[in-house]
Amino acid sequence: MWPWEWKDTLKRRKDGYTPVKTEDDTSKSRQHKLQTKSFLEKNQKKGIAAIIVIAAVVVFFSWPRGGFKGEIPDVSHVKHRYKSHGSLTFKSGEFFLDTYPIKIVSGTMHYFRVVPSYWEERMKKMKACGLNTLQTSIPWNLHEKEQGVYDFGQNLDLGEYLETAKRVGLHVIVNLGPYIGSDLELGGLPSWLLRDTDMELRTNHEGYMTTVKNYFVYLMPLIKQKQHSQGGPIIAVQIEHQYGSFSKDTKHLYTLKKLMVQLGVSEMLLSSDGWTEDNKLGMAVAPFHDAALPTVSFSNFEEGKTALDHITSLSTDFPLFVSNYWSGRNNFWGDSYNPGPTLKEFTSNLEELLITGASVNFYMFHGGTNIESIAGASDRHGYQPGVTSYDYDAPLTECGETTPKYKAITELLLKYDYVRPEDLVLPEISRDPLRTAYGTVEIQAFLSFENMLSRVKGVQRSRFSLTMEELNRGQRSGYILYRTTIPGSSIVRLTDTPRDRMQLLVNGINMGTVFDWTTTTRTTDISSECIFINNTLDLLVENTGRVSEVKPGSDWLDKQRKGLHGDVLFDRHTVNHWTIYSLDFSSNYLNRIKTFDSWKPFTSPRLVPGMYRAELNINQPPTDTFLSLSGWQKGMVFVNGNNIGRYWNVGPRSLYMYLLLT
Repeated sequence: MWPWEWKDTLKRRKDGYTPVKTEDDTSKSRQHKLQTKSFLEKNQKKGIAAIIVIAAVVVFFSWPRGGFKGEIPDVSHVKHRYKSHGSLTFKSGEFFLDTYPIKIVSGTMHYFRVVPSYWEERMKKMKACGLNTLQTSIPWNLHEKEQGVYDFGQNLDLGEYLETAKRVGLHVIVNLGPYIGSDLELGGLPSWLLRDTDMELRTNHEGYMTTVKNYFVYLMPLIKQKQHSQGGPIIAVQIEHQYGSFSKDTKHLYTLKKLMVQLGVSEMLLSSDGWTEDNKLGMAVAPFHDAALPTVSFSNFEEGKTALDHITSLSTDFPLFVSNYWSGRNNFWGDSYNPGPTLKEFTSNLEELLITGASVNFYMFHGGTNIESIAGASDRHGYQPGVTSYDYDAPLTECGETTPKYKAITELLLKYDYVRPEDLVLPEISRDPLRTAYGTVEIQAFLSFENMLSRVKGVQRSRFSLTMEELNRGQRSGYILYRTTIPGSSIVRLTDTPRDRMQLLVNGINMGTVFDWTTTTRTTDISSECIFINNTLDLLVENTGRVSEVKPGSDWLDKQRKGLHGDVLFDRHTVNHWTIYSLDFSSNYLNRIKTFDSWKPFTSPRLVPGMYRAELNINQPPTDTFLSLSGWQKGMVFVNGNNIGRYWNVGPRSLYMYLLLT
């Protein structure tokens, strides 16, 4: 039976939600009145018009997760062992919350990948599965898109997210970073940091730490207020993410800890590590167990057991905690679909883990969507940009459906006494979200590329082909256009690879040439269209995602500047006059586009960049749906002014997009 099918036969406990039954368990946890109202009931509207704008801007039409295989580096020089002074403590290999024993059963759900109207519903499904804790990371790059301008509203309302978790009855573990990984652009670090040409990310470099401190000073009052000791849900805080897989310079970790504590963090501190490229245990490469509780990441128990044994060898007081038990995998454009571990593998490895009595966090429990094209890229095996869907083959799908993995988790938690049946009963939880097939939507209007460019603000002129980061106001994402005028010419050559994908147009004609990370040549013949005395050459470059993970010791993270690099030559002459347009598709730009009077009736597809508009009228309460983009090639989708993300026909599963019409 599913957890919500037990509500008529089981009586909910009245003494809290402690996840483990013990002899001395007399805890009287606070009651949480659970009220479930569907989003559609609360926000019922008639006659919703979903404006779908498809920007066909490009219309030319892990690292290893294996275990340790070598020797564990010597960490005997680290004499002390971390001891928590927060609400969550540990002794003899067990966690205690407010002095009562607890097994942490947690799931990761990122608030920035799920719309607020679904936060509570997804959390209640976590609770009904048997989880007692929610884990989330805090993306600096989304909260401070422009330096000194902070955004904690709407999808980024962290305070409301934490309050929702408390209301549902979930503890919270937060990763403050500042680097959080999470398959985000630059691992969650803001791209404007790279305006400093000497920047050294994830180090004690002065320019980096000054901006980190400014961000933390703004963020920490909220974190301090939401800690368990202050009546909030936060029971633990993670510092950085898998640092030992990046560097052995632990001075940076100590600096971050000191700053966090000075600014009011008092709950338990965690570190989380996996393995390095050469299969060394990260927590041993960068030992930090005298300053935070070491935790580990894996999906294969046999390989991960090495890390668990290492934690026990450091201190028998340290509880075992797999802070990232991978439920699936991230996927990349152009690759075949990779769901990660099968149900059998996931279940058997989880059972082995639970037999040890370890605590666990499922990464991901609910993946959601890379809204606004926030996906990063991997550079472990060459450049691989992440797709829009962050389904992750998680226990809850991208659109919130329960899966066999969800049911398997509940059954195993019951089997090994991590949870009691009566703790799983929650009223009025829908097994699957409502969805509707709305049929075909006809394209009604078209906006030309030239008209799109006419709405760009802050156009720059330069002798050099500036990157996105080098523009006066900087640019985080989207496209950047480099325009110049050249005489009649035949050959165009780039001296360096564009970052990341470049399309070439001459006099408004798409030449069908694409340069990206996969092309081996940077030379093309344009003689067929370059026939006038003065010809317009357009180089349209897309940022498909800054890398979020690099090889140990690499400085490639510091070099993620997007756009043209090097020189552009026409018949061996260097271009030294550019007009540069920032097509960032920000909300301000989209508003200017929406109200523009130059939209024309759509007649037929065009082989040049442009925007296409359709209108879907719904005369009933709207539900979510999927958008099929069969026949389209590459671009972005916007619904009611919201950037849903990229589509691309190279796969995997890229031509069906989850649309949140609610």
